[in-house]
Amino acid sequence: GFGKPAAFDLSGLDPVPTWDALRTETPAHLVLDDVTLRDGPPTARALLRTHGVADAVPRITLYRDHAAWCPYCQKCWALLEEFKIPFRVEKINMACYGDKPPTFLRLQPSGTLPAAVLADDERVLRSSDAIIVTALDMAGGAATKGGGIDSRDDPRTRELLDLERRHFSAWLRWLTGGDGAKSSFVATLAAVEDAIEGPYFLGKRFSFVDLMFAPFLERMAASLAYYKGYCVRSTPALLDEVKSSAAPKTADNWYAFLAYPKLNAWFDAMETRPAYRATKADYYTHAKDLPPQLGGCVAARTPAAEAVRRDVDGG
Repeated sequence: GFGKPAAFDLSGLDPVPTWDALRTETPAHLVLDDVTLRDGPPTARALLRTHGVADAVPRITLYRDHAAWCPYCQKCWALLEEFKIPFRVEKINMACYGDKPPTFLRLQPSGTLPAAVLADDERVLRSSDAIIVTALDMAGGAATKGGGIDSRDDPRTRELLDLERRHFSAWLRWLTGGDGAKSSFVATLAAVEDAIEGPYFLGKRFSFVDLMFAPFLERMAASLAYYKGYCVRSTPALLDEVKSSAAPKTADNWYAFLAYPKLNAWFDAMETRPAYRATKADYYTHAKDLPPQLGGCVAARTPAAEAVRRDVDGG
């Protein structure tokens, strides 16, 4: 065995602060009271968001998952935050994490998330696409022409949204299958790389196109690193390794990020946006949440994949 643990001498430590002391000493912007949750930076804990507008009336109630993980909920939630549309949140279990309340099933018989109810006419929106279009219209639609988040005025938008769906399909085929699907995925991600004008898809114009790509690019980067050892997103450690080693590096697997400089710059730009930071998850959460949603992910038994799994799992 490990033997009996030694006793700890706590005499030199400061006393544990009281809750009142913690409340007093914590900077105001870090205190998640009702006002901060409602009007401060975006956070998954907020059930009401009015964005600092006095007497603002919520225009929409968003039904999203309890865990703040659902990618389709993420698109809608981030868009409402970016447009600063006042909204309420109702949290509902995803299907694999528990039953849904009868009140929600009466509203949304399919049980799927997200859903939303408009405050003015109580109309029910039963898909992320319907919520997104409604949010775009709420925020002014064509009034943002020429530079706003609503890029429906830009002919490239439709092509980019089609590319997002192709990327989604190619990623899932490789993640849930063998390496026979890798080449198709790599070709599709190369098309995504080429499509980014920088720093966002439409150049300096941040648009809802970026929010449509964000959930599955985020999940792609985490899951392919974990299950395939294919590291699309650079890290400080990997960059240091590239700089410090004289050996040539090829843009494959462990060093895949070398092939995607514009995609990595896009991730950097997105992570400066409070709405995206509030809605994004970490590698561990994605790696563990995807299998129950997809029916399993196929893990490569390569040194790169095993190394990433050790790092993410803390092994």
